[in-house]
Amino acid sequence: MRPTVTTLVLITVAIGIVHPPSARCLPSPEIGMARTHPLLVTQLERQAVADSLPRENRIHSIRETNGEHVVVVELAADQRRLDIGVYNLLGKRVATVYQGKATAGVREYGIPTVNLPNGIYICIVQGDGFRLAQKFVLSR
Repeated sequence: MRPTVTTLVLITVAIGIVHPPSARCLPSPEIGMARTHPLLVTQLERQAVADSLPRENRIHSIRETNGEHVVVVELAADQRRLDIGVYNLLGKRVATVYQGKATAGVREYGIPTVNLPNGIYICIVQGDGFRLAQKFVLSR
């Protein structure tokens, strides 16, 4: 397999090979290298962005704040269809928290608990290729 021009440019930027004088070079003060194009991202910059995003999908917590329950969800990638629902122990959906698109990162969603009686519930988060569940207790 022959490397493409784009691959070669990205590799040369990542390892710091000097570009010909005809190339437009921009300094990168973070690591002291030159880039041939402002849109090319160095390996160090790419790693910094990757470190700021969650590495896996998970329900971080379900907590109560001022009488309102909130589910905190961490998403590793953008989701075309995210569905968050609350189910009772019989498996019946009793509340819909969120349905729609979602971006990667940490998000909070309010759980509508006004019409729910005290008890044990399961919060289920479903996205593109994953399903998470966590139980919580509703007590007033």
